[in-house]
Amino acid sequence: MAVNPYAKAVQATETASEREYRLLARANRMLEDTKETQSIADLYRAVLFNRQVWNTFLIDLTDERNQLPKELKGSLISIGIWVEKFSDQVCDGDEPVDDLIDVNRSIMEGLAAQREGANP
Repeated sequence: MAVNPYAKAVQATETASEREYRLLARANRMLEDTKETQSIADLYRAVLFNRQVWNTFLIDLTDERNQLPKELKGSLISIGIWVEKFSDQVCDGDEPVDDLIDVNRSIMEGLAAQREGANP
């Protein structure tokens, strides 16, 4: 397997919020692609990846070293729990994938605004 030195350098220099943005963007691309392919296997893979991203966020949010304000942490934890429950409904065919995409997009917008605020 070839190693891309550029990709390794980018990953080594990106901030936590840039990494979070990148992961959510990847999850959203996968979720959006399922609307085109209409493949249940693709849907399951995309929802599983999205869940893994959110589970990682939840682990970080509950770590005592996380320095986000308590109110923001609480809100993000609530969203993560909702993602977990709603993902089951999407996989069962009871709900469309669009709400997961919208939630990720909203978080991405917040991350982008945070980055713009830090880099005037």
